[in-house]
Amino acid sequence: MPGGIAELVLDSFMPTYQQENCRDYRVSASRGTRRAVRGAARVRRALCSSLTGLALLCLAPHGAVAEAIEPGEVQVSTPVYQLPADVEWPDERWEYHFSWSGIPVGRLSIEAGREPAGSDDPGDDVSDGDQRQHLTVRVLGTTNSVIDLLWKYRLDARGVVAVRPFSPREFIIDETERRKDKFTHIRFDADRNVHSIRRKNDKTREYRFAGGNTFDLLSTVFLVLNLDYVLGDEFYVDTFTGTSRYLVTVSVDAKEDTLAAGVSVPAWRLSVYTHELTDPEEDGKHRETILWVSRDKPRRLLAARSRTFVGAVEVNLDAVVPAGDPTRVPE
Repeated sequence: MPGGIAELVLDSFMPTYQQENCRDYRVSASRGTRRAVRGAARVRRALCSSLTGLALLCLAPHGAVAEAIEPGEVQVSTPVYQLPADVEWPDERWEYHFSWSGIPVGRLSIEAGREPAGSDDPGDDVSDGDQRQHLTVRVLGTTNSVIDLLWKYRLDARGVVAVRPFSPREFIIDETERRKDKFTHIRFDADRNVHSIRRKNDKTREYRFAGGNTFDLLSTVFLVLNLDYVLGDEFYVDTFTGTSRYLVTVSVDAKEDTLAAGVSVPAWRLSVYTHELTDPEEDGKHRETILWVSRDKPRRLLAARSRTFVGAVEVNLDAVVPAGDPTRVPE
């Protein structure tokens, strides 16, 4: 789901964000060059991103040709957020359908649940029962049979997150696009050092760097979903996709009802903006993703809408079922 890329100044730093009782956040990047625009490729990536988008919210890379800095060269500082003590992690699956500019595109499911951490995980403290819990997440996506005739896409993403303190452990995503495969694997050690491998066709890219307060895509989603909201709040997350890093800004805009699974549900409306940090562009293209998150706990993502350069992507919740339930919502 392509998202908002706000303006970054080349060979300089991003405008400073200021928030009451919170320090400044600055991002610096260098050696950036203006991206080449490829219209046809962008249309294709918009469709691809509509599937991946529920997992990465609005962080889809745009596939342009430009010189970029390494992920480990990014300099960014973001707050360390602590999740509320009453966060609930029920074992369940969320079923969605999504469309592009009103055209049905496919289906997506997100399944999450808690399980004890393995004894070989160096990041777990055996003296802390909560810290020995992991949140496991799996996301499956597919285009429908009609879209498959023109452009077939499949997504399988898996993630593991330590619950307390909330921190990423592992993120794996397999994508198949018109018979072309892409594989990404990111691991975080106990000190949040990052090791990532991206394989696409016959090319492999590998990175190692000190991640600090960096998150992967799925851990970003579940962090944002479970924070305590106050109208007007803004949250900032440093998110790594496997090859690129983004500063994700989430604004709490309103309380309103939205339709989910056929019923009206009280929700929070959030706006999500992204700044690409590893490949800044001189003339930024600003886009926005709107999320509706249930006000009641456990928190669920009810709907999402993203404005892109080629139309609008909409994602809507159809059903919530127990994890492991083989039942699928009919097309």
